[in-house]
Amino acid sequence: MVHIIESAPAGAFWRGGVKCRIVNSPTNMPVKAPAKSIGKVVHYYDKLGVAIIELASSLKVGDTVKFQRGEQEFTQEVDSLQIEHESVEKAKKGEFVGIKVSEPAKEGTVVLRA
Repeated sequence: MVHIIESAPAGAFWRGGVKCRIVNSPTNMPVKAPAKSIGKVVHYYDKLGVAIIELASSLKVGDTVKFQRGEQEFTQEVDSLQIEHESVEKAKKGEFVGIKVSEPAKEGTVVLRA
């Protein structure tokens, strides 16, 4: 049971009759914004080393992306994009693109902006 004797200023609290102040709490430390998801891998051609990605936002050649699944992750630059076996410079949200990847990327791997 907690008894409040006196209201404490923001960032302070009472403990054992002593007013304490929180110095490094999650509320007063800078927060890094989470990386934005570009899409997710829906298929991986292991013999070709190509990941098929369903895009949740636009992507273009030259962008740096991070592939993340559980504890496994790797980062690489997009050297080329293909839609239906045709090379393109950029792709829009909702399109399916093929990207040559440096490491295997299983289905369900999340693709983030690096």
